[in-house]
Amino acid sequence: MKKFKKLIWAALAIEIIVLIVIIVNSDVDNMTLSKGRIDNFNTGWTITREDCSSSKIKSLPYSDKSKAGEKIVLSNTIPKKYSGMTMSFLSADKQIRVTIDGKLVYEFGMNDSRPFGKTPGSVTNFIDIPEHLSEGKIEIEMVSPYDNYASNITGITISKRDTSILNLLKSNLGNFAMCIIILACGITLFMLAFIQAFSRQTKDGISYLGFMCIFGTIYFSIETKSLSVFYGNQTLYSNLVFLVLMLWPVFMQMYYINNLEEKYQKIFYVLFFLTLTNVACQITLQILGIFDFMNMAFISHILIFMSGMAILFSLICTVRKSKDKLLIIEFLGMLFFIGGSATDLIRTYTIHIGDFGKFSRFGMTVFSLLMVFVHILKVIRGYSASIAENARHMEMEVQMIEEKNQELMIANEEAEKAKADAIAAANAKSVFLANMSHEIRTPINAILGMDTMILRECNDNEILEYAGNIQSASQTLLSLINDILDFSKIETGKLELVAGDYALSSLINDVYHMLISKAKEKGLALNVESDKNLPAKLYGDEVRIRQIIVNILNNAIKYTQKGSVTLTVEMSDMKLSDMPDHSNDSKSENITDKNTIITFRIADTGIGIKKENISHLFDSFSRFDEEKNKYIEGTGLGLAITKQLVDLMNGEIVVTSEYGKGSVFTVSIPQKIVSDLKIGDISEKYNEPSNKKKKKSTFTAPDANVLVVDDVKMNINVFKALLKRTEINVDSAMSGLEALDMIKEKKYDIIFLDHMMPDMDGIETYQNMKMLEDNPNKDTTVVMLTANAIMGAKEEYLGIGFSDYLSKPVQAPKLEAMILKYLPEELVQRTTNN
Repeated sequence: MKKFKKLIWAALAIEIIVLIVIIVNSDVDNMTLSKGRIDNFNTGWTITREDCSSSKIKSLPYSDKSKAGEKIVLSNTIPKKYSGMTMSFLSADKQIRVTIDGKLVYEFGMNDSRPFGKTPGSVTNFIDIPEHLSEGKIEIEMVSPYDNYASNITGITISKRDTSILNLLKSNLGNFAMCIIILACGITLFMLAFIQAFSRQTKDGISYLGFMCIFGTIYFSIETKSLSVFYGNQTLYSNLVFLVLMLWPVFMQMYYINNLEEKYQKIFYVLFFLTLTNVACQITLQILGIFDFMNMAFISHILIFMSGMAILFSLICTVRKSKDKLLIIEFLGMLFFIGGSATDLIRTYTIHIGDFGKFSRFGMTVFSLLMVFVHILKVIRGYSASIAENARHMEMEVQMIEEKNQELMIANEEAEKAKADAIAAANAKSVFLANMSHEIRTPINAILGMDTMILRECNDNEILEYAGNIQSASQTLLSLINDILDFSKIETGKLELVAGDYALSSLINDVYHMLISKAKEKGLALNVESDKNLPAKLYGDEVRIRQIIVNILNNAIKYTQKGSVTLTVEMSDMKLSDMPDHSNDSKSENITDKNTIITFRIADTGIGIKKENISHLFDSFSRFDEEKNKYIEGTGLGLAITKQLVDLMNGEIVVTSEYGKGSVFTVSIPQKIVSDLKIGDISEKYNEPSNKKKKKSTFTAPDANVLVVDDVKMNINVFKALLKRTEINVDSAMSGLEALDMIKEKKYDIIFLDHMMPDMDGIETYQNMKMLEDNPNKDTTVVMLTANAIMGAKEEYLGIGFSDYLSKPVQAPKLEAMILKYLPEELVQRTTNN
């Protein structure tokens, strides 16, 4: 390893020697941009004052006393050899006007537009000498708003213009390098502050040092007096210097307030208050034109000096106690900065001419580098302490883990036993709920049956009202028991899907009629929208899909006080692998290999759901806003059952809601397509204009007898309600078998037969009716009553033998028109339509 180190040092030494040889033996004069002759023009000058007194100046630079506003004129004769060249010199805080051979060739600060203040600024002046000189007489007129500034003159040089500019930049190369170092230190300090914050180390105000470096970069860059080469707003530079001087001590004070003992902090709080007061007063007096920044600059200088001395004193006291090497380095850095600043302040108020940022710039550079070094070590020290602390904690945790391993082994055994007990208890609970729910249904059905008999046979209005209340309460109780029974079946894994062919339009119609009355009772609009390209027949569990949609629609109506509830039915293509597995089901012979996803979207304008409650919406026995919704009935099982049914069908349910404005439930269920026939446009049947006037019946037929057959009780009730005003005698049957029994016993004028019914559908019922012997209704008009609105459906039904076709949902005008069409004329009694 030592040999490798020696080889590295040897390689480095060789490279240094090579570089020295290249530097010594290279001719750089022709390669350097800053070249050309530069002559001093410092002799032969005469100074003339406002009182017309004049005197010869032995040589520039020159410094003397002058009054604020006094005009000082320098005069000389330019040799003709300098024709077309450029004269340059530095001026500070004064207006300048230059004439050559009586012609104005240059002025500075004479016509500046300043928002406030009188400071002309400090600048390096470049005066172009005319190509043709007659006498070459030059006069430099200088006026300053401050004492002893107009009569202070720096050295003057003459050269070509580009040589003058490049020479200015070259002479400030070292100054720019130090400014770049200070800026880099500021950026590094900000990065260290970020690292401290990110690693959660103790913050010690490093960012204040970063700001101090940034302000130092601005101040010392302006003090080079060469920024006008890039941007010539000297008023900005002048004001910026004074503003930086005012705020500079703030960052020093804030840093040491964060790092020194409390007894020293009081000193810096006082200085901090004085500094901010100085900032406020100087800006106010400058804006009001009472005092200029230049007249008040000494206050900023004093505050910087006082802050530096307070820091040095505090550091000395602290170092004597702690002997911390990093504090010693920090003390040396501050000593360099304060020493350099003090030197420049003395020079500013004594000689008045020169670079007054020379020593403080160097001191600030040393201070910045040392502070970066100190804080890098502090951050490393913080990480080391953190690593040591983490190691100690890890060792303690290892010991704790070893101690608890034995406890965990015992706990695992107990947990396994508790898990087995919990599973057994859960299964017992589910079985109990299932059995109890099933047993309770029997007496409830008996109550409903007896109550129905009371409603049919009793004529006492008060008793009928009581019976109606019993029926409503029993239906509610039965609904709750059904929910518990379904939930129990799902939990115990006993609920199975029973797939079969079904008409989508019939499902939509049934759902609509089951809930339209409830919606109307609350004054809500129940809208239906559908894609006309939906397949007419699907293969799936129609009963469970209907249960899902009814559950969600019922919830939407319950929690909506005004507005509307909208059911939208759409579809999308899907992959065969996404289809639910019904391999054990008895499939229809007409089933195709095409698949689709049927999407039911239920949107309401109800109370909405809070964002934090949506994730718990499908939890069992969950209800939200109990105080607000205490009058709404329910167990909180409906949505839990809905979610599990959707999951059983490999479907998906998504909820979006805005609290106070409404909710949208989207249910997507994969299904197989039975036929290529389309459902057509069925939406318009359900969405009649709300302002449509109700028409009274135009006829009555009290002697007419009509039979309506439908497996949904609500559809029958709607049918009867539509014909109530016609006084027609309406009988009903809820299955094909029941209808056949009634058809054999009684003659009907018209029979309305639903298509999609379980066990025996409408077509089978019609065909069996025609084959009945001694059937009094062989020639009776039979109308197909169905939600099937696909193209060609009517022709199909008429071809089978039906007299006509009436689509669901049934509309009163169409129903009345069809009855008038087929009832014998002698049974019809016309009335006047109001």
